[in-house]
Amino acid sequence: MGLLAQFFERLYGPGPTFTTVQATVGHWKRLDLARKAEAAPADLKPIGRRKLSGSAGSPEVEESTLSIWLALPSRGRIEVRPEKGPPPRKTLTVANESGWWERGRDACLRVGSSESGPFLTEADRHFDQDRMRHDIVDLAVEEVGPVPMAGRDCVRARGTKRPGESGIWPHWLPFGADECDLYLDPERAVLLAVTGLVHGEPFQSDVVEHVAFDEAIDPALFTVPEEDVSGVEPPISERLSLEQAIRRAPFTVLVPTRLPDSDHMHLEPTYHPARPWGDLEHLVLFYMGGRTQPSLWIREAAAADPESGRYEWEPVEHTGRRMLISDPGVPGCHRLLALEQDGTHVTITSDLDRGQLLDLATSLKPARPGPHQHGSSA
Repeated sequence: MGLLAQFFERLYGPGPTFTTVQATVGHWKRLDLARKAEAAPADLKPIGRRKLSGSAGSPEVEESTLSIWLALPSRGRIEVRPEKGPPPRKTLTVANESGWWERGRDACLRVGSSESGPFLTEADRHFDQDRMRHDIVDLAVEEVGPVPMAGRDCVRARGTKRPGESGIWPHWLPFGADECDLYLDPERAVLLAVTGLVHGEPFQSDVVEHVAFDEAIDPALFTVPEEDVSGVEPPISERLSLEQAIRRAPFTVLVPTRLPDSDHMHLEPTYHPARPWGDLEHLVLFYMGGRTQPSLWIREAAAADPESGRYEWEPVEHTGRRMLISDPGVPGCHRLLALEQDGTHVTITSDLDRGQLLDLATSLKPARPGPHQHGSSA
């Protein structure tokens, strides 16, 4: 039996292959190539025209070291030490039977209950066998040969996504990779290293540099002193009615008075509160079309979307209104359109054609509470 076959036999065998893990993981990402990979994964429509290159000179690189402690089934701790590049969103995650906490930007907050998480993505990528069993079936995996890693005997494999499969890249493997270099531990059925490549160039790697299984871990590592917790992190989003959103938003809520067709008349507003180390407060209006109808999202806030700097924009003028558009210029793409009106910064994301998108943007008016909020379809 080959090493890769041994790995799969252990992965799909009965029960976990360890009870505790202590590991150090090195993370590296080349940001210009990562943006290139994220710009157009094969199974996703491109959104806007992404900037593909960073500043002149050496490529911008993100590097960090992660220290990981896991005690199955529900305890975990991840500490992130940045080495190079932009600061991480969070530097500490702690989980136990009663909930989970995160620290970032000098604040430590309770993020959720044990039922709502935790999201230990950086550790799950290597050691969550349930997650691995679910996702690896979407890969075509080819054995390359034996290789040592972190003092253990591993098998190196090449992983590519099977045609028509989706859903694994954003969380388990580097997002947008068209190929992954995998170092798999056949004895413990874990992933000790993964490198994502786009068009043959590596853009992200996560490598377990040191690992120990089934050793005792101090229980205090899986707790956060109460005096260190400064509050509870607000929810990522809240479903509200339009009337509730109008009362809640500290900016003028705008709605289109002309929609592309009757299929887009159903509106689902989602409110996103400000988060200590996340998005600014904003509102997203999702106009639901039919299964084959173009999508339509309208993001509104008191300030410009910080993500807008990741795109290339061209100025346009339509019926006397000046706006910015980011257009990938390929069939079936999602265009972005940005404008400011009545002090509200608006970004529209849709695969409507360019003319329809401009018409819709120029029809925006301040919202009025009541059942007849939107105009007729165009």
